[in-house]
Amino acid sequence: MKVFLLLIACSLFNGIAVADVTLIFNMPAGPDQVREVNYRIKNHTLRIDQANSKQYKLYDNTQQAFINIDENTGNISRIDGDYLNSRVATLNQQRLEKLAVVEQQLKDKLNSKPAEEKRIAEELLNQLKYPEFYGAHTFLKVETTKQTRRINKIQCHVYNLTRNDEILKQLCMASQEALKLSDIDYATLRGFYHFNYIFQTQLRIAMGKTDFIQVDYEKENMAGIPIEILHISDKNQKSELSLNRIQHNILDQVLFNSQNLAK
Repeated sequence: MKVFLLLIACSLFNGIAVADVTLIFNMPAGPDQVREVNYRIKNHTLRIDQANSKQYKLYDNTQQAFINIDENTGNISRIDGDYLNSRVATLNQQRLEKLAVVEQQLKDKLNSKPAEEKRIAEELLNQLKYPEFYGAHTFLKVETTKQTRRINKIQCHVYNLTRNDEILKQLCMASQEALKLSDIDYATLRGFYHFNYIFQTQLRIAMGKTDFIQVDYEKENMAGIPIEILHISDKNQKSELSLNRIQHNILDQVLFNSQNLAK
């Protein structure tokens, strides 16, 4: 009877991801070149690396910390909320100091100009002073489509990222169930994508560079994990990411150990 119950339990677990997971993506590495990038996940930690490389990255979802490690040089850098806030504050200050000089010069030149020119100049200055409210990224929209695709036998749902009705990207999101991800692995990946979005966009906005086309999956309520991302330009499609394969097996904890993740 005990053996029978054990067999039933094992059969139930066959459809559920109980092991660790590795997602291997194809990403561009130059003109007509593709590289394989590994996303390995174990116990709330994501490791990103390439085969035969001495450089890798670790993201700990429990600490919201991102570590870049170069074994060749021994260099290790850590990015977390405190680092981001400090860096954003510095970049904002530098940008506003430069703008103050430009603003005074512009006001001096516009003293004798018509009111309409002054209004246009004021709008331009507002865009430069407050990029988070007036930048090009504020015109980005995510459109849900009825399209689905199969990437290496895994079904995903297509979303369009547009700006002023022009499609800039197509993202195909696969569900947690389709990828057979555990709750922890799924949460870790989603946490990484959100962390990376905040880090990349906040730094760009602080520098006044808002012409980025990145998506916050949480804000846009886009469930799942991107397994294909296409950049659309002049009716051409260029792959930014495509899932090559996925593996469910136990990963060595040594791959994820780093004292540098601890504060």
